Amino acid sequence: MIVPQEDMPFSENGIIPDLLLNPNGIPQRMTFGHLMEMLTGKASSLSGKLADGSAFSKNGKLYHMVANKLQVRSRGTVQILTHQPTEGKARQGGLRFGEMEKDVLVGHGASLLLKDRLLDQSDKAEIWVCNECGSVGYYDYTKHLPVCPLCGSNNLSKVEISYAFKLLLDELKAMHINPSIKLGEE
Repeated sequence: MIVPQEDMPFSENGIIPDLLLNPNGIPQRMTFGHLMEMLTGKASSLSGKLADGSAFSKNGKLYHMVANKLQVRSRGTVQILTHQPTEGKARQGGLRFGEMEKDVLVGHGASLLLKDRLLDQSDKAEIWVCNECGSVGYYDYTKHLPVCPLCGSNNLSKVEISYAFKLLLDELKAMHINPSIKLGEE
């Protein structure tokens, strides 16, 4: 935010700061590198010496703090509604795999890696689909066989889908739209 000079605080000598920093922003936003840049800038301005701000310098002040950026997980907590991994370092979440990352894998033809990241490592769910009418069925544990609630058939196949897709099917059913899934040969 750019503030007019007359609205800025000043010292008894009349010195007005060029930059105000909220100290709460350092631990919350993990901007330790920004703090190091400010200290290096202050030190170089007081000493009159140039400071190398690259990561390859001998100063070592402006290296990115790896411990602050480390965020790794293989399995962890998931969101209750979508069964997808939580987001953000504070909630022990996974790294976000978005649309642009997906487009890169499509462009490289890495379909198995794409399946692994967007289905197997995310929100894979198994459902029963009727081979006759295409509706989603269920497994009756008392009779030990799958059942179609629409046509009553026992001819169902187990299919792996994204849980988000299952939620979409459930929302369509809630709007009185009956989705049908046509299965092909494996």
